[in-house]
Parts: sequence; structure tokens; C-alpha cells
Amino acid sequence: MIALQDYRCLEIFNGFTETPERTQRAVQLWTEVLNAKGWSNRVWAVAADDSHSPEQMNKGWVMVKAARLTPDAIRRSIENGAFYASNGPSFSALGVLNGSIVASSPDAARIRFIDQNMNVMWEGPAGWSDYRPSGVERWVRVEAMAADGKTVWSQPFWLVPNAPRAQIEATDAGIALVGQALPLARVHVSDEGQYVGSAVANEQGAFRLSVPTTPNGRHHFWLMATAPWPDQLNGQPTLLSYAAQ
Repeated sequence: MIALQDYRCLEIFNGFTETPERTQRAVQLWTEVLNAKGWSNRVWAVAADDSHSPEQMNKGWVMVKAARLTPDAIRRSIENGAFYASNGPSFSALGVLNGSIVASSPDAARIRFIDQNMNVMWEGPAGWSDYRPSGVERWVRVEAMAADGKTVWSQPFWLVPNAPRAQIEATDAGIALVGQALPLARVHVSDEGQYVGSAVANEQGAFRLSVPTTPNGRHHFWLMATAPWPDQLNGQPTLLSYAAQ
């Protein structure tokens, strides 16, 4: 599946061949595919019946968010990952609120937030749970599981760096940009349209970059953070102006 090209979805649940072990292997494969293909070639998870008789229907499905109930609208939503997969529970809320991933699944028992290494980053009540990524995650997905083991799976939420926060400090050698970004992100800096260098944020997100002074003492800095993953996702830029006293 990793070598296969030009596909958008991967089946992680099949009602015809349903076993917990088979589903877990499919979720593991999906995780490996996501990590190998990355942001630019995202692959979405689907659940399906694969029914061969009426009694095998309604075992797996997807819930699609679409503006209209038309074939084109449904297809566009699936292509863009605007849906979740389930073999039982549903999400009554799923999204991002004030920097946290939030979810609610009233017909489940627990909600889990899982990262790209299949680590459970947070587990909470199904009525409402939220998780604020620390910045070390490449992506986070949400699972809600009912008491009987049936599960609803979200698509991954990929992390994009926030705009770096920085201030300018005077030093004996000139000036330095000191700030905060996504942990381990590379912060690129330009001054007056000229690239002057970059700094890698530490595990706490702190970075520092010494930059040369200009002859007139005026600076117009442009900073942008790039995520520390092969996806090379760029955040929004930060602009800073400085004039020597």
C-alpha cells in the first residue's frame, strides 16, 4: 500500500470479514501509509459493509460533511477527508476549538487522541473531550469506542506551525531574534527581503538567531517556521521592524 500510487482511501473496517485483530492490523497499515506518504498524499480511512446478503448490511459506514446531498458534493467531501468512519458510534462534535482538538460521542464510552506513532496522547470521557497538541505530534486522530468495542475513527488532524513569536534583543555583536515556535521547527529569517539564516527551535520551542546589523540600523524581519517533519509544512509568517536608537 505504501508503494501504490493515486488512491485516496484505505478500508480499515470491513463488515464481511470483521475481527478485532484484522481491524487493528488495518489501522496499523493506515498509520504506516500516512507516515510514509505524508501531508501532500494524505489517505483517508473508510469503513464499509462489503455485504453479500441483507443481514450483513449496516455494519460499517462513513458519515460525510457536505454542503449539499448530491453526488458531486459527497465525492468532493470524501476526496478532501471531510468524513469519519464507524462501525457503531458517531461523533456529535469533532473539530478544532481555540487550538485544541475537540470531540464528543454520546453513544461511546471513551474518547482517545492518538498520534502518528499510535501513542494515546490523551483519553477522556465520551461526552466531551479535548486535547491540545504539544507540538511534537506530526498528526493526531480521534477514536471513540463503545462498551462493546465498536469504534468511530476520525481522519488525522495534521499540525501546521503557528506563526513564530519573537522579540529583538540588542547584543554586543549586533542584534538577536529570540522567540518561540513549534518544538524542533526550523525558523527561517529574512531581512529587507534578503535571507539571513535560520534557527532550529529546541524541544521547548525556544529559538535564538543572531543577525548582522544594517548600515542604517533599520530592519524589517520576516520569520516563518517549517514543521520538523518530511511534510515541510510552513506556518504563517511573522513581521518585525526594528530601528537602532
